[in-house]
Amino acid sequence: MKKLIRNKMVPMTLVFILLLNFVIILPNKAQAAPNIPSLLPKPVSYTAGTGHFTLTSNTSIYVAGNTQDETDEIYDIAQSLVAKLNISTGFNISVIKSNTPKAGSIYFTTIGGTSDQGNEGYKLVTDTNKVTLTAYKPEGIFRGMQTLIQLFPAEILKSTVVTGVRWVIPCSTINDKPSYSYRGLMIDVARHFFTVEQIKRQIDLASQYKINKLHLHLSDDQGWRIEIKSRPDLITYGSISAVNRDPGGYYTQDQFKDIVSYASARYVEVIPEIDMPGHTNAALASIPELNPTGVRAKPRYDIAVGYSSLMARSEATYDFVDDVIRELAAISPSPYIHIGGDESHSTSAADYDYFIGRAASIVNKYGKKVVGWDPYDTSTGITSSDSILQNWHCNPTTGTSAIAKGMKMILSPANAYIDQKYYANSPLGLSWRGYVNTEKAYTWDPTDFAPANSIYGIESTLWSETIVTQDNMDYMIYPRLIANAEVGWTPKSMRDWNDFKTRLNTHTTSMDYKGIKYFADPIFNTMNSAEMEKLVERFEEEGEFANHGAASALQAHLAVVDRFEKEGELQKAVKHMEEFKLLLEDQKEEELISEKAYHILKTGADYLIKKWLNLAPSATITASSEFNSNYAASKVADGTGEWASKGEQNPWIQLNWTDSQTINEITFYDRPNLADWAPGGTLTFSDGSSLEVSGIPNNGSAFTVTFPRKTVTWVKFQVSGGSGPNVGLSEIEVLGTKK
Repeated sequence: MKKLIRNKMVPMTLVFILLLNFVIILPNKAQAAPNIPSLLPKPVSYTAGTGHFTLTSNTSIYVAGNTQDETDEIYDIAQSLVAKLNISTGFNISVIKSNTPKAGSIYFTTIGGTSDQGNEGYKLVTDTNKVTLTAYKPEGIFRGMQTLIQLFPAEILKSTVVTGVRWVIPCSTINDKPSYSYRGLMIDVARHFFTVEQIKRQIDLASQYKINKLHLHLSDDQGWRIEIKSRPDLITYGSISAVNRDPGGYYTQDQFKDIVSYASARYVEVIPEIDMPGHTNAALASIPELNPTGVRAKPRYDIAVGYSSLMARSEATYDFVDDVIRELAAISPSPYIHIGGDESHSTSAADYDYFIGRAASIVNKYGKKVVGWDPYDTSTGITSSDSILQNWHCNPTTGTSAIAKGMKMILSPANAYIDQKYYANSPLGLSWRGYVNTEKAYTWDPTDFAPANSIYGIESTLWSETIVTQDNMDYMIYPRLIANAEVGWTPKSMRDWNDFKTRLNTHTTSMDYKGIKYFADPIFNTMNSAEMEKLVERFEEEGEFANHGAASALQAHLAVVDRFEKEGELQKAVKHMEEFKLLLEDQKEEELISEKAYHILKTGADYLIKKWLNLAPSATITASSEFNSNYAASKVADGTGEWASKGEQNPWIQLNWTDSQTINEITFYDRPNLADWAPGGTLTFSDGSSLEVSGIPNNGSAFTVTFPRKTVTWVKFQVSGGSGPNVGLSEIEVLGTKK
């Protein structure tokens, strides 16, 4: 009987997650501007025409270049499109080398392309009779082809034949080119290893959003991931470890060349990184002579940083670096090799300066240019303006040496750290750079951190401390990479968060068809239980439930929740949503619901409960000081930002309500920054009571304080024992009963 009763309830977290996917996909379709497709990234110019072009079984793709080599290259691009189109349409579309396309055809050409388009720009003209994609270089054809694919119905991406769909695209003229020539994705394969096929999949997906660089972090303290034939011990000893003792692995040189070739066909440049002189424990654990003792270091499986270093004054070190760079340069066509250079805390300043200069000269000796993390640009050995700085601190002091030396910068601020948690309760990710949800990944500009003439581009960084599987990668990368991709491609004047949300909402169907296990970010819409019912309905239609009764039970329970929500009976709504979560859990155990639907609905349910109970967003918030407007007091309750004080050791922050509120729980999320830590303090309430708080962790995780229910109009928290000049908090949640 207990089982039967529980099966009438759905676990709240599952409901929430499912609701999120529904919300993202369904409601905003009606909000899109008429006749303007939801393209990602947004093109520079879109002019709507009249009518539409229809793809039929009689359509062919014509290709022509200015030279035979260009024609052949464009032919290969078109063949990759045909491979997609023929699967979903069931057609047998062919590619023809000719500069005289027939009516009803698609035409890819560099004839008539202009130099002002650059290598990646394109013009896409669609009328009722044909589609013409013109670019200056074949790379521009490939970029424009991604836009063309997005113009078709999303079903074009399905892996089986689709019937009942008209394959039409709206008539329009699109002129487009990137704002920045470097738009990258870094994948850390050192802390956790990812296979060749997993990397290829991410190349495929990223290139569809016009990402053009893949930075592979091939070595770190936990693992060495590239075969160096002159140093076989790097594989014997260095490749077998990973964070948490998870399985290691490595790429043979042939496998690395295979990745490079695969990426090149998608116009993605692979940039290899060997991090040094720090982050080198895997090398030290492999080669005895790299250690002062002449004995191999012990393998490390933790995520600590800054403890390892190569010996800057030992020639054995530079023999090793020479071997590695020589072999890597021979298999890597990129003009760049990344030498790391960050967090080398156990290397003295003088040794660091000396090492960076020696390492850079070795890279240059083998015909490559140097890339490095800040602060490598401060080395006196970095003198060439051809060297590139990857600026990750992105504060007022980093990059000044690079600017003085005429170097270009790749920017990877916190907004581009897609390994960080989306929110405090995210199951994956760290939080030392703060929480990075989709809005934070979108609402920034490279010129916030460097002069425009010093910017080479931007890069999203996926460090892999908590990322183990392909699904983990998907979850952390998407949709944040799409947000970053638009920052790198679309001019600042054309970017708008609300517009982007609308386009991204309609694009989730495409991500589903691509098989992307993305995070359904709740910020896309105002969630409610009625929208969750729609999600259940959608997932039922898509076969995510094993039987109709499972979906019906969830919908019936959500109808009750919806009634209480509309009536303002939020405590009752919470109770029934908790029961809904239990029902979800039962349906998952009985395999009546898919993992995808369970995940989305559960996330949605958790979000709604927190939204219903958290009183902090409705408060007026004041503080003793604010570092600046980006760290305002109000940020402590907005779910994304953080509050920081200005030059105080014991600052305070206060939440004020116009009406009395009954509360019994407060959760703190400290700023994930060791330098500005608020370990505890005193809670004071408007009823005259107070409570001492201690033990707030400095890693961004939740710290909850519970107490007997009390009715108050304000709550004040005074920090004590704060560390750092700008003590603050990332988030405060006050749970209770809304009036």
